[in-house]
Amino acid sequence: LIADRSIEVGTKQATVTRRIRWDVPPVQHFAPFPDGSRLAVGPGGVYEFVLATGEVTEIREFAYGDAMYGAAMYPVVSPTGGRIAFTFSSWISPWELRLQVMDADGGEPQKLYGTLEEWIQAEDWSQDGLRLLALRNLSPDASEIITLSVDDGAVTVLKELERAPPKKARFSPDGRYVAYDNPDGDDEDDWDVFVLDTQDDGETVLAGGPWNDRLMGWAPEGHSVLFLSDRGGTPGAWLQPVAEGRAVGDPYLVKPDMWNVGPVGFDREGRYYYTVRVGARALKEVTLAPDGRSVASEPTDLTSREHAWVHLARWSPDGQHIAMTISRSGGPFSDVLLIRSAESGEEREVLQVEGRGFSDLAWMPDGQSVVATVIREQRATALVKIDVRTGETVDLLEVDDSDEPLVSLAVSPDGNTVYYTQQDLTQLESVGGGQGSEQIMALDLETGTTRVIHHYDASGPLYTALAISPDGTTLAFGFFLAGGGSIEDKHRLYVIPTAGGTPRTVADGRLVSCAWTADGNSLLCFRPGVSVSGQVSRGLDRVDVATGEATPLGLEGNRFGSYVSLHPDGRRLLFVAGRPATEWWVMEGFLGPKQAQGEG
Repeated sequence: LIADRSIEVGTKQATVTRRIRWDVPPVQHFAPFPDGSRLAVGPGGVYEFVLATGEVTEIREFAYGDAMYGAAMYPVVSPTGGRIAFTFSSWISPWELRLQVMDADGGEPQKLYGTLEEWIQAEDWSQDGLRLLALRNLSPDASEIITLSVDDGAVTVLKELERAPPKKARFSPDGRYVAYDNPDGDDEDDWDVFVLDTQDDGETVLAGGPWNDRLMGWAPEGHSVLFLSDRGGTPGAWLQPVAEGRAVGDPYLVKPDMWNVGPVGFDREGRYYYTVRVGARALKEVTLAPDGRSVASEPTDLTSREHAWVHLARWSPDGQHIAMTISRSGGPFSDVLLIRSAESGEEREVLQVEGRGFSDLAWMPDGQSVVATVIREQRATALVKIDVRTGETVDLLEVDDSDEPLVSLAVSPDGNTVYYTQQDLTQLESVGGGQGSEQIMALDLETGTTRVIHHYDASGPLYTALAISPDGTTLAFGFFLAGGGSIEDKHRLYVIPTAGGTPRTVADGRLVSCAWTADGNSLLCFRPGVSVSGQVSRGLDRVDVATGEATPLGLEGNRFGSYVSLHPDGRRLLFVAGRPATEWWVMEGFLGPKQAQGEG
């Protein structure tokens, strides 16, 4: 544990912060147990993290054999510590999202709410353990703050909002009030903290003005609300005294310099838990040697660190621009399309997609538009053509069935055909049962007709990534079979004629993203990992298409990413690398011992 002890100017108590865990994936969520001795952790299964020892034990997993069949996210622990509520996302048909409750010592979860069309997330428990406070996202322009009966799942709507849901909502300790945050109008950089009276539907602004204020939590003593604000010039934690749901006096700073903080919540003793985002999955550029068989420069970071997670990057046909997709939240799905000038580095936002976002991207040959596979609301997928100048979109193909998603794509050099992969997961109807399949398809943009190039069946979900040769006659595709097995068994590189036929294996152990060299004789391919003295080594290889011989380019590293793109000059290579991570911290002392015990 690392302690940072400081008494801040203007505070009424000494604030102490301690780092309790580090190098945690950014998608991992946690919530404190009331006594502060343990944390409930997701996603995937639900686990218990003991603060004193760092020991992690399984409370409940959602797996069959080697394969997960769903993920438990955003755990919230009841006031007694005896139960845990969480959002569960099913990965098998039907693709249902559920709000579930289970005993903290494991056992079968109880489903309170299930939906195929909405997002729902538990935020807090009432002190009597009878109600859950939750956020329900109905559409991009409609959401609700609700409570659910833990007994029968009955829903009570507390607040309807004409926008996406708040970032956080919390009960007051007596259960009468709900604090939540929301933008002041349409300005996404000006959020306020509000308090809703659940008895008379009245509402007041608790923290407002020309600042960005985000709720952190309602202190267990009931007389103050903690919020994150830039009103001091930099992000800091501020404490606002309250009485009967209203602000009393001015807030005061308890901890400055709270950069990249994700609020979590209080325990019963008045300790506050939060995350700090560190690192990034960034866009890199490296120059290859004239013969293209080695690296001739150190990688250069091209992206701002505000992009916590860069997913895809593609050179334009003339090499003057880069199309890239990012996640501003640091999550595993990209939802923003940017165009970056290769000369000036200026970045321009083209489009933000609602839903999960982009899964693949390719330029049209004229350089005026891109084609993307997009995962929309309710997990519908589409092939979309996007004008990079205006952001206008045209649907080329849409699939409403979430069991048959569109995944990867490539565009022919003449711009007349889009090749794409489509999964069929309809047979995965039970945990560990059924068979997955995937097809490589061709869409003729002039006629709108489609044809099958290749069909593959597997004993589980599988994923491919497409790359088209410079002459447009051959598709390369990396193949990944989910489940157990060696890297060689799970990862393979194939080529197949665009006219159809039988795929030919080029090499084992290569996947995810490949870029053809200009002569069409080789592929630059991401190597996902091989065991070297017990360590996982990732890197980039040049693979001869005829022989399968692989030559490492000298670009190695455990945090080397994927998705490579080669400049038209054949030497400037884009790739993504790095890994966003989070640290878990706890802050205490700022309430004082009497306040934390409810005697303030």
